Amino acid sequence: MVNRKVSFIWITAVDRRNNLIVDCHVTAGNINDARPYPNRLQRIWERFGFNTWCVGVDAGYKTAYIAKFLQECGIYGVAGYRRKPHRNKDLFYPSEFQYDKQHDLYICPGNKVLKLTTIDRNGYAHYKAKCGTCEQCPLKARCTTAQYKMLSRHIWQDYVDELDSHRLTAMGKRIYKRRKETVERSFADSKEMHGLRYARYRGLRKVRAQCLLTAACQNMKKIALIFHRRDKLFGPRDPNDPNDRLLDLIFRLLQALRNGLWKVIFRKIEIYLNKKGWSNYCPAT
Repeated sequence: MVNRKVSFIWITAVDRRNNLIVDCHVTAGNINDARPYPNRLQRIWERFGFNTWCVGVDAGYKTAYIAKFLQECGIYGVAGYRRKPHRNKDLFYPSEFQYDKQHDLYICPGNKVLKLTTIDRNGYAHYKAKCGTCEQCPLKARCTTAQYKMLSRHIWQDYVDELDSHRLTAMGKRIYKRRKETVERSFADSKEMHGLRYARYRGLRKVRAQCLLTAACQNMKKIALIFHRRDKLFGPRDPNDPNDRLLDLIFRLLQALRNGLWKVIFRKIEIYLNKKGWSNYCPAT
């Protein structure tokens, strides 16, 4: 008797400001969650008209295709760190081999050249050294156990390297930190408070319905909380107020400040609104 495990993958996208779920997609467990990502991102743009300029994704989405897609769309992407598996710790890591972009070749730690030999159908270019060169090298024991050293590199690896470099910048650190506060929090609420740790039904269609209902419940709770905070801050709105647009801008600024670290600035603006008599303002929805 063969035990078969049925699993599903739930892909969720949230906005940066209010942590609202803007997209929910379910796939079978044997499909990589990075495959539908570009299509889901385009669906968000078409549905909501977002002007997306940055995204923060998990390390599983750091693929060559996604890195190329984000750069062509002009999006500043930040992905988590993922260390490639290394079979033998006694051998050199692939990062210790220097890549010469101008001549399209690798230079090993022994100052030997690995030239391009072929490119397979999956888009990986293979570089290898001559057999005689590796046999005479004193570092062969730390380099490879085969007759010659061989390395693989994707033809879009430059896009992946640029995406990986964003993680080390100050902006990239802020974006990825915000991702931990939004997406990971949404996943935790779904599992702990809405029973989405396990699928209650069988079949992709039924599981998708469960995930959509869970996302709808989470969004309704967040929207109710946003309205409660707005009414608590400004009170009921006067529709005849001539300063409607100005106060709406101030309200959005206050929301951004409350999500940040500028508590002192937020308090000063709140005092200024009370002096001007704008405390009864409630922005239009």
